[in-house]
Amino acid sequence: MLASDTRSILQDLLHDIAGHERQIEVLRQILCEQPDFESYATFRRIDRLRRGFITAADITEFLLSNGIHHSEEECELLINHYDRDCDGRLQYSELLPILLPMDNPELRTIVTQRKVYDVGYDEFLPYEVEYALARLFAREIDYQTETDYLKIELANQRGFSIFNAFTAIDAHESGFIDYTNLRSFFKRQGKLVKDDDVVAILRRIDRDDDGKLTYEEFAAAIRPQGPSIGRTFKPGSRPGDEEIARSPGSRTKKLSVRGSPARSPLRTGKTLSKAKSPAREQKSILKSTRKVQSPSKSQSLSTSRSKISKASSSKDKDINEQLIRFFREFINLEKEVELTKQDLALRTDFNLFDAYRLFDQKGRGLISVNEIEQGFQDLEIYPNKEDVYLFIKRFDRDGDGKLKFTDFVDACAPIQPEYYKQLKARIPINGDLYFDPQKLFSTQTRRLLKALFIQHIENESVVEALRQRLVREPTFNFKDIFAFIDQDEDGQITVYELRIAFDRYDVFASEKEINYLINRFDKNEDKKISYAEFVAEINPKSQKAI
Repeated sequence: MLASDTRSILQDLLHDIAGHERQIEVLRQILCEQPDFESYATFRRIDRLRRGFITAADITEFLLSNGIHHSEEECELLINHYDRDCDGRLQYSELLPILLPMDNPELRTIVTQRKVYDVGYDEFLPYEVEYALARLFAREIDYQTETDYLKIELANQRGFSIFNAFTAIDAHESGFIDYTNLRSFFKRQGKLVKDDDVVAILRRIDRDDDGKLTYEEFAAAIRPQGPSIGRTFKPGSRPGDEEIARSPGSRTKKLSVRGSPARSPLRTGKTLSKAKSPAREQKSILKSTRKVQSPSKSQSLSTSRSKISKASSSKDKDINEQLIRFFREFINLEKEVELTKQDLALRTDFNLFDAYRLFDQKGRGLISVNEIEQGFQDLEIYPNKEDVYLFIKRFDRDGDGKLKFTDFVDACAPIQPEYYKQLKARIPINGDLYFDPQKLFSTQTRRLLKALFIQHIENESVVEALRQRLVREPTFNFKDIFAFIDQDEDGQITVYELRIAFDRYDVFASEKEINYLINRFDKNEDKKISYAEFVAEINPKSQKAI
């Protein structure tokens, strides 16, 4: 019989598995919603050597080509989870459960009926597909490594055995775990879980898709996969546990430390491009938030001059071309922020209400300049007055110098609807008027939130430099450059007109990327840019010369 503390850790592990599986399902659906995604082409893209199977080395190379660094040992964990015949590699049929959505049968059907196309051994998939696939693989690997901490803690509890853990859930000794006894276990523990959580646990652990968990399936799910496997099972374990721990599919290699996953960069040109690492084709984007360093109190956040220098402003260049290249830089910055927002939205303990309360500690429904500065300090961010001013100007829609909750949502919520819907549904965890701001969110979530605000602050400084550089050009005129884009002269700039303007100067931008630009300018949310909105965004916000 498991001790109370051990049952609590088991409960936390299962709930953590549910959270990760739900996040992974979101990424599956995002991948499958890409019109150019086709499962067999994806298999061929990764199987560069045309051997008819995928190895951990293949996945490592695929992620590396998209700027994400995982060791081969970490990629083996992904292989092991889906490798049904335990041969250390994935056949096409074994790859499909990674790729196809489980909660959306209509989307699954659409994807399986798409026309098959081939990918050459030296070609890439379309950018959006490559990026979505890389994030899905990275999240799968994160699931394997992050849940290992709880698995090791559970296995090291006094008196723990997999058999006792199994019987703690299978209280009626039915010989399997199903929806009913799993939900009953959480109820006995006093843990309120949603139906979706229980379904997610079963989906993640159930290897033969019969809706039930056998002892072997359960053991494989809660057994640590990392370097502590050999010493986590104590003498009190059920006979046979050690053999299960050493069964095919488990690995005892020491995991190397994962490098910082760089963001998947933009590839330009044809849909399928010849093999050249995409990670080299564009500037390096903000590294993993684990590496974010906050400035000391004696320092202010410095402007990223390297970003500014990439938008050329030489006077001999056409002013319209400068505008388009500045737009491209705006898009790059917005994409960086969106990626961090998406990562933050996938943190199950994060919600917008508690994040707002981190700044609005008096519960007034408005955040003043002083409260923004205090909130930043609580996150160990120390911007100067100019940085705070530009941050407020970016999100203050009514221009009163304060941020309402809706303004704050713009700063923190992702644009992509799958992520926003998930974040919007969350309720505040802390309902007290008086609370300790240091206790809001986990360490990793606070780190991500801190990284997001650092990005906002640095990006606004870069954007302001671009504005001032542009308007100082002798040939600059608001009406002229607006008319350059507004081809039909209706006083509105559309996505289509921006595409034409970008194409004119051979600057690539997808429709999705142009929408990032529209969202930055579009204050009334009509998906167009009026002349007033154009002037308001391009006109410098600060009187301070940069």
